[in-house]
Amino acid sequence: MKRAFRHFDWILFVCTLLLLGYGVAMIYSAAPQQGDLLDEFYVRQSIYVAGGMIVLFVVAIIDYRIWETWPRLPYLGGLAILGIVTVGGTSAFSAQRWLNLGFLPVQPSEIAKILLIVSLAKYFADRESEHQRWYHILWSLVLVGIPAGLIYFQPNLGTAVVLMIIWLGMLLMWGLRPQYVALLAGAGLALVVIFLLTAPDYQKQRLITFLNPNDDPLGAGYNVTQARISIGSGGWTGQGYLSGTQSQLKFLRARQTDFIFSVLAEELGFFGAIAFMLLMTLVLWRMLRAAQLARDAYGRLIAAGLAVMLFFQTAVNLGMNVGILPVTGIPLPFISFGGSSEGWCTCTNLPIC
Repeated sequence: MKRAFRHFDWILFVCTLLLLGYGVAMIYSAAPQQGDLLDEFYVRQSIYVAGGMIVLFVVAIIDYRIWETWPRLPYLGGLAILGIVTVGGTSAFSAQRWLNLGFLPVQPSEIAKILLIVSLAKYFADRESEHQRWYHILWSLVLVGIPAGLIYFQPNLGTAVVLMIIWLGMLLMWGLRPQYVALLAGAGLALVVIFLLTAPDYQKQRLITFLNPNDDPLGAGYNVTQARISIGSGGWTGQGYLSGTQSQLKFLRARQTDFIFSVLAEELGFFGAIAFMLLMTLVLWRMLRAAQLARDAYGRLIAAGLAVMLFFQTAVNLGMNVGILPVTGIPLPFISFGGSSEGWCTCTNLPIC
């Protein structure tokens, strides 16, 4: 036990704990009241966080290199849980993304992200001296494309994009040559064009709303408009905890999930938002430091993949709240309400680093 925690990053742990506490406090302010104490969002989030802390210490005890013994197990496990949700998942808002375990709704795509990072890290680490082999890049694309495709058809475009960004970030950390970067950029642009031509109507509507939310401020553009009002009304110091007009008067929808940053900025102001971003920056710095200090390529790639995932999700959620990116449904790490994404998977990321 002592040996397992000898290199435990306590700075990373404390920053994580502060962020999770920040999240519970904001959920308490933002979420609608449910009546029954155990149904309250902040109580459920506190339970998820407590469970996540247990998972964190269990994972910290286990040497990450144990997964090298069974290199295919994480990948096949990820596909299995995605297959289960496809067949027997719970539907909500026209999307089949969850497994209902009674006490805990689980979103398998969140678990699959971590398992994919572990799998890709092993794949790239075993081929560290073969960056110039284009077929290794193509095969890694197949490896990430299968789970990304399953997630896309749930439908869950946001998480599918996260998987592709993780893949690209790990490729760059692996040592991808510049000419391959150019080829991938061209392929990515082609995929964007294809997506725009074939996307479902609701996804096209999100893009139209992003380009001009004022076209339909009471309909498709409502959330974006209200989020901007919330952030703008916070000023430097905010309207006060539990005192935000947009959140407390329920003008802002999805305020405990997608748009919780708007609640934070409205009630705690610019300084509260900066405090969150500083803590998140510290977490990312410690994760990148872990990648730099890793004893082998496998550990370096795992830490890098987790850092890329955390950074991208944070950047997209913040961009969505301030209106510079389309609404994608990607939660804000550590802060948004959610069992599998915030209380469990986020805590699992950190001891691996």
